[in-house]
This record gives sequence, structure tokens and C-alpha cells, in this order.
Amino acid sequence: MNTYLNLIAALLAALFLPGQSDAPQSTPGMPDETPSPVVEPTASAAPTSPIQPSPTPARTPFPRPYSGISLPPLAPLPVAKRDASWPFAIGVKGGLSMAGIRGDGTSDWSNRNGFAGGGFFFLPFSDYFGLQAEVLYVTKGAVHEEDFNGQPLKTTLDLVYLEIPVLARLTIPTSVRVTPTIFAGPALGLKIKGQQEAEYQGQSTSEEIEGLKSTDFGLVLGGGLDVDTGYGKILVDLRYEFGLTNILEEGDIKNGAFLIMGGYSLNFWPF
Repeated sequence: MNTYLNLIAALLAALFLPGQSDAPQSTPGMPDETPSPVVEPTASAAPTSPIQPSPTPARTPFPRPYSGISLPPLAPLPVAKRDASWPFAIGVKGGLSMAGIRGDGTSDWSNRNGFAGGGFFFLPFSDYFGLQAEVLYVTKGAVHEEDFNGQPLKTTLDLVYLEIPVLARLTIPTSVRVTPTIFAGPALGLKIKGQQEAEYQGQSTSEEIEGLKSTDFGLVLGGGLDVDTGYGKILVDLRYEFGLTNILEEGDIKNGAFLIMGGYSLNFWPF
């Protein structure tokens, strides 16, 4: 009975009396409670964090810097279209010139034969049409024969021109390698030589023709045949050159000539 009274008194003192220690005190008749030793956690006993580190991401290539400008792909340079049926052509030709004169007092003058030849350049505009420029050395003139004191007297007008025709040329298509052509255009003649030669009794003399103009102008009309060889053409043409201007300062005398020429042209593409 006394033991229970002492226990009650101790509890009341702990609750209502100030200045008393909060530490637990031993109670008479009750065994002392020995605190359990604090067990320090070891490394092996350390709790595992519920948040696991993420795995190291795989290395990716370093991105290229962004310039902020979107450029279109480069377009190829323009290339001139080469049409195999429209080749340029350059060539040479040569042949015979059968020249004469017409006008006042020329009825008894006959033709004079000589050389004609040179080079040319052809510029196509289609399969069938183009322009042809030429530079030709052409012999012209005329011959007069008569009896003088019972002896033959031969007088020759020896005319030579550097002619520059510019011709429009039309090709007539065929199913074979041989194609006909027709052409026409103006021609400018630059005088190279202008002499009058006389032959009498085995002797000859020559002198410059007085009043002969340094230029001549005419019209060319003609046609021909072209034979395709693959790399070029063999050509034959026949033309007449009709003089339009007087060759002398005074009088009415004009040139004229038939030309028969053959040649070869080489095809090429400048682009």
C-alpha cells in the first residue's frame, strides 16, 4: 500500500512542482530501464536512394552551326544547245570565170576566161536556210579581135576584183546525201587590177585603163549541189554575177560573169 502511495506522489510532483528535471528517475521498487545502445548505420546498411541516376547518354556528333539563311541548290550553268543538223561551215572553192562586158560599143567584144576562187563562211538559221559570206578573187574583162593593116590585133581588158558576196542560201531537202541549193545576194567588188593589153605582130603592150572605177557592185544568182561526207560537204555551184554599176567614170559599160566552182566545206560547232 505504501508503495502505490509513493508512486502517486512522485507523479504529482513531476506534474505540478516547477524546477524538477525532466530526466526519468528511478522509482522505488521498479527496475531501472537501461537505454538500448544506439547502433550507427554502416556503409553496408545504408539505405538505397529510391532515385537512380540516369545512364550517361550516348555521344552524338556536334551539330553544324545554323546560319539562319536557307540557300537554294546551285543551278547548272546554261549550255548552248548544239543541234547536229545546224552546223556552221567554213570552206574553200575555186574554178572558172567566163566574164564579159555589156553596154555602149561592146557588141563585138567576146568573153574572157580566167580564174575565180576563195573562201567562204556559212551561218545556218534552220535546217534549210542560212547566210553565206564569201571572199573571192575573180578575173573579169573582155577580149576584142580585129585585123589591122592585114595583121591580127588582139585587145584585152584585164580586170581583177576582190569580191565579197553575201548570199541567202536555201537548201532543198532530199532523202539522199546529195542536196540541191539555190542562193542569191549582193556582191561588192574591189578593184585589184585594171589594165588594157594589146598584142600585135608578136609584140604586146599594156597600160592602165583611164577612168576605171575602184569598186563594182552587182547581184549574184545561182545554184549548186552539196554532197554530204559526214564531216563536211563536197560542193559544186554555178552562178551569174550581174553588174549593176558602170565600171568607167564616163560611158555605160558594166561587168558580167559566169562562175563555175567546186570546193569543200568543213562542218563545226562553235559552242
